[in-house]
Amino acid sequence: MRLRILALALCSGILCFSGCRMVSVQEYQQLQDPESPYLKQAPDIFKNQLTQQITESALPIDELTQKLSTEQDFAAACSTYGYRQSTDLQCNFAVKVEGSITEMNTKSRRGTITVTTASGTAVKVQIGPVIMGTALRDIQKDISYTAFNDQTVYGEYGELINAQSVAVATAHELAVGQNVEVYGAFSTWDFPNISTVRVAPVTVTIK
Repeated sequence: MRLRILALALCSGILCFSGCRMVSVQEYQQLQDPESPYLKQAPDIFKNQLTQQITESALPIDELTQKLSTEQDFAAACSTYGYRQSTDLQCNFAVKVEGSITEMNTKSRRGTITVTTASGTAVKVQIGPVIMGTALRDIQKDISYTAFNDQTVYGEYGELINAQSVAVATAHELAVGQNVEVYGAFSTWDFPNISTVRVAPVTVTIK
């Protein structure tokens, strides 16, 4: 009854001049606690949109590193080789990491494998169960924070996307010595130091 009274109150005062309508308790609750449809769609978005975007745009990690080493302006480099939704956010880079697993860290909840490329570059790839950062959420070009009217929900969406990344990584029995091909993304505020990069994967393939 209290919710119904509150809903009726929406029609009072100035609002009545522009017209009003009765809303159900369910509709009112949704207005008070908005939920984006993207939450339920997160698994499909990860599989059918995000994975395709990253695999089609990714540069091999060594190639990206070489290209960035010739740049002086990080904002320009981000615009050319990466993506960010706004200049006050981190830049996100899509990468391909191919090489041999030379180290595994499964004791921490922020688990990683170290993939060493043919040129000797050692890259950390996140396997979870906790994925650090929101690179996979923020690199998406079709879905940005402006699609969410509640930043808490946007945060929940990022967690769901990261959960899909963990599922990809843990779908395999990974071991030191295996050759793997990984597509994923990482975020950075400035020109990256590869030793501190943590790639969140969208695909992991044992070669």
